[in-house]
Amino acid sequence: MKGTFYRFWLPVLLVAGLIFILSSFPLLFPPGPRIWFFDELAHMIEYGILGYFLGRAFLKGSTPFFQRSFQVWAVSVAILYGFTDEIHQLFVPLREASSVDLVFDGIGAFLAQGLFRRGV
Repeated sequence: MKGTFYRFWLPVLLVAGLIFILSSFPLLFPPGPRIWFFDELAHMIEYGILGYFLGRAFLKGSTPFFQRSFQVWAVSVAILYGFTDEIHQLFVPLREASSVDLVFDGIGAFLAQGLFRRGV
């Protein structure tokens, strides 16, 4: 069981931790003109990575209950984590919570589940 944790769940925790750390910075990018869709794309990528590792962990590192619907669990947990991350940003100076960011978090996690159909 210990090997299962390190192989499948530790990557989930590392990605979630990285997202938390990045959300703790007041400004990731200097103020000024905003590049259209850059923030949304960044959310899709980071939560796509989280969603992929969650799907992998639920599929190969959990019980049959979670394995049967691993993609639903992966997307749901990624969205829940995104929600908590938006709340976290309320307490970070110069940051704000955004429902738009949460939508793109979910889209990224959902799109990542397509990798499992390709056998990645």
